[in-house]
Amino acid sequence: MAEFKEGWNYLINSRKWHYFVDRRSLCGRWAMFFGDNHDAQLGDNDSPVNCAACRRAVEKREKDDARTKRVSETESQAVVGADGADSHLGAMQRPDQSE
Repeated sequence: MAEFKEGWNYLINSRKWHYFVDRRSLCGRWAMFFGDNHDAQLGDNDSPVNCAACRRAVEKREKDDARTKRVSETESQAVVGADGADSHLGAMQRPDQSE
């Protein structure tokens, strides 16, 4: 069985193109149980023939992916101090603790 690709696909009984991931459209209205989507297309998210709900879901996924990438880059740049604690957190104390 061929690998199912992620991307925009047109179904004969649908008026719009839908974005499929793991054989389900992101809008939740369509599923592809048979065949493959060897002609799935990436990009062109702003086309007027695309399903609006799928387009919004794709935009949300792209924003979430970008946010996750920024967070992982920030975490990888954290410097670990000699005591094993992150240096930017080492000087912080809880407000109820006094010296």
